[in-house]
Amino acid sequence: MEMRDATTTAPSPGYATPYPGLVTTRQLGGSGGITVLRVVQSPGHYPDPPMPEHVLFMARGRSFRGSVDFGAGRIRAWFSDGDMLLAPAGAAADTEVLDPCEAIGIAFPAERISHLIGAEALHLSPLAAARFRDPFIAAMLEQLWREADSPDQRSALFGDAAAVALAVALLRHAEAGRRSTQGCGSLGPTRLAKVLALMRERLDEDLGLDTLAASVGLTPWHFARAFRAATGETPIARLRRLRVEHAAELIRARKAALAEIALACGFADQTHMTRAFRSVLGTTPGQL
Repeated sequence: MEMRDATTTAPSPGYATPYPGLVTTRQLGGSGGITVLRVVQSPGHYPDPPMPEHVLFMARGRSFRGSVDFGAGRIRAWFSDGDMLLAPAGAAADTEVLDPCEAIGIAFPAERISHLIGAEALHLSPLAAARFRDPFIAAMLEQLWREADSPDQRSALFGDAAAVALAVALLRHAEAGRRSTQGCGSLGPTRLAKVLALMRERLDEDLGLDTLAASVGLTPWHFARAFRAATGETPIARLRRLRVEHAAELIRARKAALAEIALACGFADQTHMTRAFRSVLGTTPGQL
């Protein structure tokens, strides 16, 4: 497969991707040893061996279907622009892509970044268990890619500063996920899986916060906060996304007319479904 970016380079000494034909890597220098990367993949199966770096990926552009296991359980979903997932250092990864896709990301050596931020270790495994979103991290990744594309004499300093900021932001996300597994207001992996299963089972129903919260024994207020801390999305936003993803599968399989699919997936009508598609996938049902 030919890269769309004519400036594709060989893998840098810092991050040795197993797929040099699909991954563009660039380094900014500095003491952090970070590698900025861009991935363009065709549908296929992509196993990765354990790496010494934490690797953060962010979906970019058109939504795509994928199945990912970064060592914390398999995630099967549509990935939309801005969705993030982290492959922790030392964890084997297994990815199956069902549609052409693009992502950008950053790879940073676990030990060197831990030293920079004064932590014994970066425990980021919760970020491999579920997609998450963060506007600050998304903006930093885009800026890092632009910086690596046109480096100057200050790029190494910028890279180190950005690496520390990103590491701290990711650490906060991971700590929020761990805190959500403690206390009476928690929403750990088991409870989160239960809520997501309930959403999928009852996509055609008008599920409210009261029902979702009651399924895991939380008040609506605690549930909404815990859910957002664990996923980066509100419960209503995730429910809308799951409805759109299921509707997209039915449309691709030509299971029924669009109006019928809309009702079966919990939308008020076909127009409501079309608006949700534009919001979540950046396209319309008719363009799938």
